[in-house]
Amino acid sequence: MEALDEAMSQLLNAAHQGAGGKSKAPATAAKPAINLYNLGKPLQARVQGNYRLTADDSDVDVRHVILDFGSQPFPVLEGQSIGIIPPGVDPLGKAHLPRLYSVSSPRDGERPNYNNVSLTVKRDGQGLCSNYVCDLNIGDEVKVTGPFGSTFLMPNDATSRLLMICTGTGSAPFRAFAMRRQRVASSDAGDMMLFFGARTPKALPYYAALGKMPETRSSDLLNRHI
Repeated sequence: MEALDEAMSQLLNAAHQGAGGKSKAPATAAKPAINLYNLGKPLQARVQGNYRLTADDSDVDVRHVILDFGSQPFPVLEGQSIGIIPPGVDPLGKAHLPRLYSVSSPRDGERPNYNNVSLTVKRDGQGLCSNYVCDLNIGDEVKVTGPFGSTFLMPNDATSRLLMICTGTGSAPFRAFAMRRQRVASSDAGDMMLFFGARTPKALPYYAALGKMPETRSSDLLNRHI
């Protein structure tokens, strides 16, 4: 069971619909921590950074948001997601349920050995939580639940070959995969290939950064396709 809270279980079940049956984690994947923090006991994180990823003249606003946990334990693996609880209450007077966001940083943090994570969030004009997250300022406090996810994980085998396909902010977990491989891979690391796209390069998160990834063997670590 992915979530201890019934409401979160329903959210996760909805998110997993259409996945083509029950998924299994790679045999070599590290064992994930799940449900350390929930609706009744969320973790309090502090905003460490909020950067716009898309061009200023693009009609798509995608943000790279870094959350710091200080001394509070929050182990998270590449491919997992966390819940962000927007402030306020719904029309029925109940606290808002968390919205799920994939972590876009590797397990040792946005910076190596820092207890933080990064998220890739696209602003939705009608989105309660996306507008909240995109408007966060450095120093703001955020309520976090999770981590969630026990199957969409990165193999610990550095020689494994990874094919990754996504659009837009779907690149978030694959950014984490690429950063993890970049930090720990040796000369015999397996190839990684990423197919990703958006309507225009200006609307694509991490476009410039992904294009600067180093080579692995004789092939590009990431092949870009718009």
